[in-house]
Amino acid sequence: PDQHLYGAGLGLRMSALEHLRKAGFKSLLSDRTGNNLMSGGDTELCVAFRMAGYQLKYEPALTFKHHLPTARINWPYLKRLFNGFGMSKARMDIYTTVMANRPIPKRGKFPIWFDRLLYLTIGLIGETPTLLKAHLFLAEGDDRVLKTIAKMGQAEGIFAVRDNYEEMFHQVQQLSDNLAND
Repeated sequence: PDQHLYGAGLGLRMSALEHLRKAGFKSLLSDRTGNNLMSGGDTELCVAFRMAGYQLKYEPALTFKHHLPTARINWPYLKRLFNGFGMSKARMDIYTTVMANRPIPKRGKFPIWFDRLLYLTIGLIGETPTLLKAHLFLAEGDDRVLKTIAKMGQAEGIFAVRDNYEEMFHQVQQLSDNLAND
């Protein structure tokens, strides 16, 4: 609860959000819109609040009912959702790198997005049997399929922002620096 809070039912201080904006916060993520199931705006905000020194609080006494339509409670939707989680992770890894005080990856022989994409692709080669099983036999309910789909989404997410990937690292690093100097 002190790391990330779910966006559904999330309350926040507008003054804290304004503080982030003044420090240069610009979201790298969008939340689910239409058929796009990339999400994580809530996680990104929580990370940015933590970067600014705010504490997150979870209050179990506060409850709400979250109604899900039948169309969102099935295997095909879950697979699309995990693809979206992976696409979000491609961008959240930038925050993880900055928050861990690791240096922004240096451009080597290839652009940094290519190195990360190559690493993920090599890892996915070992997942080929899982993917074949999923396509041939449906594999409904197999969490290995969902994890593999998320990795594929992460690769897709990196590829989608390849032209801005290095700039995104610098954007988050600048936000971190601005917040540290507040």
